[in-house]
Amino acid sequence: MLVPNQHGSSDRYRYGFQGQEKDDEIKGEGNSLNYTFRMHDPRVGRFLSLDPLAKTYPWNSPYAFAENRVIDGIDLEGLEFKCITTQDCKTGEYKTVVTTDKDVKFGFVKSKIDNTCYIVGGITEWKTDLNENKKLGMVEVNGAMSSMSYKNTSQQSPEQMLSLIKTEVANQSLNTNIKGGDKITMTENGSYKVPISTIGDKKEIFNVNVIRKTEYEYTDKQNALVTIVSENTSSPYMIALESNLKNQGYTVSVMQESVEGMPTIPISDLNNPKGISVSISVSQELKPKGKILGQEIKSINHKATGQNVKNPNSKTDEKDGE
Repeated sequence: MLVPNQHGSSDRYRYGFQGQEKDDEIKGEGNSLNYTFRMHDPRVGRFLSLDPLAKTYPWNSPYAFAENRVIDGIDLEGLEFKCITTQDCKTGEYKTVVTTDKDVKFGFVKSKIDNTCYIVGGITEWKTDLNENKKLGMVEVNGAMSSMSYKNTSQQSPEQMLSLIKTEVANQSLNTNIKGGDKITMTENGSYKVPISTIGDKKEIFNVNVIRKTEYEYTDKQNALVTIVSENTSSPYMIALESNLKNQGYTVSVMQESVEGMPTIPISDLNNPKGISVSISVSQELKPKGKILGQEIKSINHKATGQNVKNPNSKTDEKDGE
């Protein structure tokens, strides 16, 4: 509960206790919080309506907050999946049905396999935590692309062009402010798949869309990306230049299109009378694995049926992965 006019809360910030949105219109400042399924009064630590999961927890008061643990407790909200596999006692065939259930905490899938058709069978139940620290994909930090300019009007041979590019790469490498051992924190949006076994080798696939903060460390290695635009990329000159650059360990991207309006360098290639445009980017390489600082599930999607459940407590914009 907030003491009126004696706190540091701002009217511009809409959220209060446990990150829930404040509703100050009826009961005054900070005295009512809008949870997903019901309203909460922090002055008495109680909800104003019955817990929608009351039947599942008959030993608790339907109005209590987090089983009366108002200091360290978190009231669970959400709508999540349950995966029920049953058997037809006549045919012996199994059928799996995936539905959503308010009784299941968000971020989990509740599974059940019913084998009661057989004397030795029974019911097996378990929960799967989808909040796994799976890799979201490659992370790259590239330097800014810099177009090469060349004031000399003499045409450059493949060897001379290679020397010019090597000099520019060396200059960019010296100018970087990043060194091995430096760290960077990135916010990544992405997704990963979680397979949940049912019967035999059959699985139900859930796509978990997350936003994650990860700390990465730079290595001592630098990578150079050389992008070349020419109007004829299949000439012997261009083939030789690309090969020489790759032999230096550079990543090379060659694009065939008009160089009109681009800064160009004249070359000794009759197939490219307007010259070529060269851009270079030097980046510090990151170690492939980072330290995950935090993760929030944005939504969970059941692949087969397309059912989608969003995190009811999320306060950030969602960018779902595929």
